[in-house]
Amino acid sequence: VDILYSRFQKLVERDKVTAAQVCKATGVSESTISNLKARGGNLSVDNLKALADYFKVPMEYFISKGDEDETA
Repeated sequence: VDILYSRFQKLVERDKVTAAQVCKATGVSESTISNLKARGGNLSVDNLKALADYFKVPMEYFISKGDEDETA
């Protein structure tokens, strides 16, 4: 699984929300998250910022190569 999606999933579990709830609150489409899960890859800066703001983590959390559990 892509590191970006893995970190997204950890935050979803941490906050006890569903991916659908996050998508509705942030405006990031569910298909964007589904594609990320299935194929990996990157998010647009706008989507990355929306998710980081929602979860109250720095954008770098999703893209850094550091410790995966540092924020979750």
